[in-house]
Amino acid sequence: MKGMLFQEPYTNFYVLLYRPRYGDLVPMREILSPEYRMDKIFHSTGDNFRFYKIVPVLSELLNTTQKLPKEWGKEWEAWWFDILVWKWPEAKNIEITSGWNETARQFEVTLVAEQVPFNEKNLVISKMQISIKSPKPSITLSQFYNWPVFQEHEGISMQLLINGETMEKSILERFKQVKKIQFRTDQSLTNIHAFGQVGATSLEIYTDVHLKLEQDLVRVDIQRFLLNNWDLTWFTNLFKNHPIPPLKINTFPSLDLRLNNVIQQEGLIVFDYVSPSRKSQ
Repeated sequence: MKGMLFQEPYTNFYVLLYRPRYGDLVPMREILSPEYRMDKIFHSTGDNFRFYKIVPVLSELLNTTQKLPKEWGKEWEAWWFDILVWKWPEAKNIEITSGWNETARQFEVTLVAEQVPFNEKNLVISKMQISIKSPKPSITLSQFYNWPVFQEHEGISMQLLINGETMEKSILERFKQVKKIQFRTDQSLTNIHAFGQVGATSLEIYTDVHLKLEQDLVRVDIQRFLLNNWDLTWFTNLFKNHPIPPLKINTFPSLDLRLNNVIQQEGLIVFDYVSPSRKSQ
């Protein structure tokens, strides 16, 4: 079930649960929120089974009946911009532009945004840049899913940049036990130096991590781990499952993108995504 929920779009999906699995409702709704909700449409006598339909939650601010032209233009940019502002209220400096790329000799749509929530808002992106080459949008599907869907394109790429300042702010907001933290990235390693408090105990953590791209996730490999000046690197290596959970960000289903490369250098963590060209059948 969890695997299915990570395949967007969800509109018109149905979920059948039996009593021992009712506890799955809360995490399912968290995954789907705020873009989708689960509406109960049936439950059996005795409430042993429940049947739900996944439906999109459309903001009243969005014009879902707006007429869009066959070719990408300013109307599409304005329509997508309104959707992004609604989906990413925390994001800053969202800008969508389009035009002829003389170097590539093709029409190109570019989206740039900063402080973008990502991966169910577990990760904040300092800067996102998306490039869509020679897009031919589908009006019907785009309006149905409230997101641009393309009949054809010559390739889509996305680059996510995360700097130390963004990571520090995100960690401090999410984990109140952390009082101070510093990130530095260089030569394929990210150094994390953190100070925190657990009860009456003060903690100082100093660690180096390497992000390793694997088939379905990004592994966080600990290269060095010091706790209050005690070197516990050997201890972390004993764990079959790494102490730091992997990043499950290998896909961006909304644009059919897959993570192609991870770079750690010059103060930045960079994730590069690509989607091959698509031709209409």
